[in-house]
Amino acid sequence: MAEITQANKIANIAPNAVLKSNNTNSSNNTSSDNKRSFNNNKKRDGNKGFKREREENPYTEKVVAINRVTKVTKGGRRFRFGAVVVIGDKKGNVGLGTGKANEVPDAIKKAIKNARKSLVEVSIVGTTVPHEIIGHFGSGRVLIKPAVKGKGVIAGGPARAVIECAGIGDVYVKSLGSNTPINMIRATIDGLSQMLTAEKILMLRQGIKPAPKPVAKPVEVKKAEAPKPVAKPVEVKKAEAPKPVAKPVEVKKVVAPKPVETVTKAEQSEASKFLKEMEKKYAEELAAKTQSPSAADMEAKKAAEAKAKEAAKKETESKKEAEKKLAEAKKIQEKAKSETDVKAKEAAKKEAEKLKAEAEKAKAAAKKEAEAKKNAEKAAAEAAKKVEAAKKINVKELSADERSKLDGSASIKEKRSDLQKHSNTTRKMAIENKLSAKLQKANLRDMTKKELIIYMRSISEEMSKK
Repeated sequence: MAEITQANKIANIAPNAVLKSNNTNSSNNTSSDNKRSFNNNKKRDGNKGFKREREENPYTEKVVAINRVTKVTKGGRRFRFGAVVVIGDKKGNVGLGTGKANEVPDAIKKAIKNARKSLVEVSIVGTTVPHEIIGHFGSGRVLIKPAVKGKGVIAGGPARAVIECAGIGDVYVKSLGSNTPINMIRATIDGLSQMLTAEKILMLRQGIKPAPKPVAKPVEVKKAEAPKPVAKPVEVKKAEAPKPVAKPVEVKKVVAPKPVETVTKAEQSEASKFLKEMEKKYAEELAAKTQSPSAADMEAKKAAEAKAKEAAKKETESKKEAEKKLAEAKKIQEKAKSETDVKAKEAAKKEAEKLKAEAEKAKAAAKKEAEAKKNAEKAAAEAAKKVEAAKKINVKELSADERSKLDGSASIKEKRSDLQKHSNTTRKMAIENKLSAKLQKANLRDMTKKELIIYMRSISEEMSKK
């Protein structure tokens, strides 16, 4: 019985096990097939892994020129590159771009980005251009002419790249100006952008313009304004009367009087003796009035005029003498011709020669006197100018040195220090005796020698009156 039960168990279990094994095998096979199909769908790119699907670029790109710029530094030379690129969709859209970078690929990328921003629409009729035109940019001039179908693009250099990118198949292009790539490209783009088809010209004549797209205006949502706060009534306080403030008592400082400088009898006697000596010695200088600058100049002017007159007189006199002597010499020569005696003739000739020599001397003297006259006249004119200028000057405004030249104090030989010393003693005497304020407060430093003596004399006179 035990054997039968075991056999039944095996019979019941076996079919399930077979099914499970079949299912596992089938599932493994399907998963491996799927993996292979997935791997086959993906393309390998060497050791880099799988390629990503790139977006299609609608523009054709043409590198027209690459410029290299070198910068010399301490470390060496540094290179930078500039690229000029033309792009177009071959459907009437063209653009120019420039870029600069340390490497060429980066410069080209920048140029392509720049070109995409500056695309221009070109009008094409079939495979050619609608009409002839000359494009301008700077010094670049490019002629663009339509061509028959099948002729092809007859252009060279940078202009060819622009026309191929624009999608024009048959055209003549000729450069008439500058051959630099950028100028040529911009001139061709300028010419192509100005071209108009017959339809566009008709629309322009009729004044038809494309209607602008309606732009929906944004709805303005007004914000609910918050209620204004109500101001509370301000309590008005009664102003209190200000309390009387006691004024501060000003305490005046008592200034001690300056001690009066006393003068000894010896100093007084010395000053008086010195004053008497000065009065005796320089009586004429003290008596003479201070000469104003205008008067001094007037004297110089008069002296110069007198010299000029004297020179003129001497000149006339010397001229007259020369004329007389020449006349006498002529007379003697005429007499000598009439005389038959040889000795008399020779004597007459000698006298005539002497007279001529004297006449020449007189002429030379006249010339010298004429020169002296001119110099005197110049001096008189200068003196007259000084007189006019001196009339405007005030003597009181002059300095002590300038006044000393006019009042005659230059002739006083005593030292200024001695004069000022005795004048100081006399001023002390004036302060002691309480004389006039002018004498007490006189500025001795701004006085000339003569003025100091006069100052001392005036103090002594007032002292004697008291």
